[in-house]
Amino acid sequence: MVLFLAVLAGGAAVVWAVERGGSAVAADAAEPPRPAAQPPRVVVFMTFDEFPVDVLRLPDGHIDPARFPNLAAFARTATWFPNTQAVHDSTEDVGFGRRRLRIRFVEPWKLGFPRDTLERPNVGLVSCAVVGEPRLGVEHTCLAHVFLRSPDDGLVLRSRFWIGAALRPYGPRPLGQLATPLLRRKLVRRVAIPRVAPRSLLLHCGEEFANLAAILPDLYARFGCPS
Repeated sequence: MVLFLAVLAGGAAVVWAVERGGSAVAADAAEPPRPAAQPPRVVVFMTFDEFPVDVLRLPDGHIDPARFPNLAAFARTATWFPNTQAVHDSTEDVGFGRRRLRIRFVEPWKLGFPRDTLERPNVGLVSCAVVGEPRLGVEHTCLAHVFLRSPDDGLVLRSRFWIGAALRPYGPRPLGQLATPLLRRKLVRRVAIPRVAPRSLLLHCGEEFANLAAILPDLYARFGCPS
């Protein structure tokens, strides 16, 4: 006959095994072996504020190893999601009061650009987006920034805004399919879009990209490709 008595002493469980006619033996309760430490997983998020991921890729979808060798090497040993899209919430005054805008960046071909646009030698970059206002519950404007290469080794920016061309409510797709034809009528756009919008956007664009031009040379000198 064996009698087991569990005693808590000093925070450790001690088990006494007592056998009739024998001696008592004590043993500390053994802890289970701990698994070997695993190296930490590294997760890298790269957000292109106004640049589509197409600027990194070749026509076959892979990152261009000649222009971006480090990123191409990183992608070969990582899992990445190239088709995700950035949505940028910002508060801006484009000339008719402060507004909270939601800028949804999209691939250029979704706004009608040919898929081979970035392969053309005179095209440096194309950035496209659809702009909306959460307060009003609608998207309303398409935009495109096209950077063309110039002979003096610079870039010339061409911007286009289709104001009111993308009027569509946020929400379920069936709701959008019903409401979109009504929102895109000329009378609705005439009432909803301020008359100063085109000129205000022109001035805002000039100010914004003038600031960008002031800081880009230093950024390129620090992080650009070596000549």
